[in-house]
Amino acid sequence: MTLFRQQAVDEQYQRLYGSVTISPPISLHILSAVILSVVSVIFIYISLADYSRKEKVRGYLLPESGVLKVYANQLGTVDQILVNEGDHVEQGQILARVTLARTTVTGSELNESLLAELEQQLLLLNTDKSRYQKLANINQQKLKLKLSGLTESLLLIKRQKDLLDKTVATREAQYRKLKVLVDNGHATETQLQDRYQALLSARRDMEANASNRVTVEIQFNDLKSELEMIPHQLGMELTENARRRSLLTQQIEETRNNHKFAVVAVESGVVTSISVKEGEFLSNNRSLMSILPSGSELIAELLIPTRSAGFIKRGSATRLRFDAFPYQRFGLMESEIFQVDKALTLSNSHNIPLSLNEPVYRVRTRLPYQAITAYNQSFPLKSGMLLEADIVIDQRSLLEWLLDPIFSLKGRIG
Repeated sequence: MTLFRQQAVDEQYQRLYGSVTISPPISLHILSAVILSVVSVIFIYISLADYSRKEKVRGYLLPESGVLKVYANQLGTVDQILVNEGDHVEQGQILARVTLARTTVTGSELNESLLAELEQQLLLLNTDKSRYQKLANINQQKLKLKLSGLTESLLLIKRQKDLLDKTVATREAQYRKLKVLVDNGHATETQLQDRYQALLSARRDMEANASNRVTVEIQFNDLKSELEMIPHQLGMELTENARRRSLLTQQIEETRNNHKFAVVAVESGVVTSISVKEGEFLSNNRSLMSILPSGSELIAELLIPTRSAGFIKRGSATRLRFDAFPYQRFGLMESEIFQVDKALTLSNSHNIPLSLNEPVYRVRTRLPYQAITAYNQSFPLKSGMLLEADIVIDQRSLLEWLLDPIFSLKGRIG
């Protein structure tokens, strides 16, 4: 008697071999692929995309080499201003005329003492003119004597070379003859070595002669170049002397006739501002005008609060927005920090065109161009223009930004 019925046992012998596989619908495959693609794209994006942390600060434009302040060298009243703002001036050009104060605090005549001083300066310049010529003549004579001596030295070196050539040729011939005798057994090896040493000594003398000739020729050429430069140097000194005498003569004449003197430009450039008016009295510490030197490029000076200065460094990228050119219409200007001041600027500083509420650090950025282009026109930037800047102080991927809390927690635990 069995546990199972015979029909159940027979059914087991007739079952199919293999495993049963349930095929999922095609839509499930498509949905899985889409989800995987989206997740992959999101992961790639947060790994490659950058997140920048920025600091917004204020600043202004100024020339890299600074602005020249023009001062009068005497007390007086501004009689005439000969230039306007925006004018280009050349070095030595008269910028203004100032009328001298006629009396000193003791009541003495100032004009006479000023004339005496100017005439003394002119006398010194006239003395310098003749002195330049005398010194040039003396230097020429000294150089000519040295060149004559070096010429004699070169002739002597050449004669020594001719003698050494003959000596070397003679000793080489002697050495070859003695070597034949040694090979035939008619002379000793010691004699041959002595002749060879004598030959080497003569060759060393030739080398020393050649080295001495090169040294003397270099000295000769240097002195010759120096002699040729004397007329050029003299011409430059005389030209400068003539220019200075001309300016002094003009000042003397003006002082004699009108009790005035001229204020001239010490460098070529563009007049950026005029701080006085005709008829005003000039004190010692008051400037007449400011000049932007030719070739001086504008840079941006940014004022960084102390709370934001920790991550600022050279090479940090900045984006500048000029107050005079709204960025919505004129765009931004990319620049890069090239200088970071280590000294702190206090809030009571007077040489900054912005009001400060707290201490700041100054940083400077170089501008890629000196003008803003819009409406098919070029608008030049000007010294003193105010601006706003975004400084990138930290840049990382979105993935690093998302994981930053974990890294910070790990650092605190460690």
